[in-house]
Amino acid sequence: MRGMAQRGERDSLVPSGSRPAERVLILGGTAFIGRTVTRKLHEDGYLLVFINRGRSYWNGENIADAEYHRADRRAPEAFAECIASLTDREEAKRGKSWLAVVDFSAYKPRDILASLNGLRGRYGTYIYISTDSVYEVSDSSLWQGLPSVSEDFAVRPKERQRVALLKKKDTYGHNKLAVEEILREQANATGRPVACLRLADVIGPFDDTDRFWTYFWWTQVAGQHPVLVDPTGPTQRMNLTFVEDVAAAVSRLLLCARIAEPQCSAQSRTADLHEHLSSSASVSASRDKTEAAATGNLEAQESLFRAFNL
Repeated sequence: MRGMAQRGERDSLVPSGSRPAERVLILGGTAFIGRTVTRKLHEDGYLLVFINRGRSYWNGENIADAEYHRADRRAPEAFAECIASLTDREEAKRGKSWLAVVDFSAYKPRDILASLNGLRGRYGTYIYISTDSVYEVSDSSLWQGLPSVSEDFAVRPKERQRVALLKKKDTYGHNKLAVEEILREQANATGRPVACLRLADVIGPFDDTDRFWTYFWWTQVAGQHPVLVDPTGPTQRMNLTFVEDVAAAVSRLLLCARIAEPQCSAQSRTADLHEHLSSSASVSASRDKTEAAATGNLEAQESLFRAFNL
């Protein structure tokens, strides 16, 4: 996979100075990844307009100067109408539409169709938060045995029975790839650029996936209760993506005039579960566990993931 730029390397690619107060439409954006990305965009100087269900996670406060509008993608017509109304307003008041749309909440084809129906091509760039699970429903004969997987390997098998079988095994990946396919058709039809970030497992502060939460706490008492790992743990390599790297990637994408291909956003370095837990335990062992527990461990969790940045 193509790795994200390292920190020093990445910072040199972002132009210095203030950025124009362009307006960006955010679909979803209040949970784990969205929280970090949208705060980065706000720091960059973008004006954000949110459309989501109005849910709050980790007692998160609304971003100052941002707009929040409530709509549910499970009601696609109403969702599309909300987008259309806000986009009409943008064009009427400002003479132009959105600089970009950043979509965190499209999980099924109907979700993306609702947003595209409302937008009707009135945006600069469409940035979609996708997943590396799209490869789980792709034609594995294209990449089996290769040392890495590239963006153009996300191609469905030609056999319908094989497609149906892969869908049954991974409905999430199947639907996310279907969303990508619709966006690619949209890009070809309108000429509007689209970027799909196929993220590996994302780690970082305010993680609400429960992916490593149990293990995190378990490592705190590993001296009394050794952490149990499946025997296959050392043989299964993982590719992890740090949430702040996702935010930096989206920030950089907004600076691009045109994006043509999906992005495999993950580091080339991998770890197995044993290595991951050992690193987690060694980093967190130096902290005052009593103080961390008293604060809900948010500070400790953030410090841990900043240190364990793959």
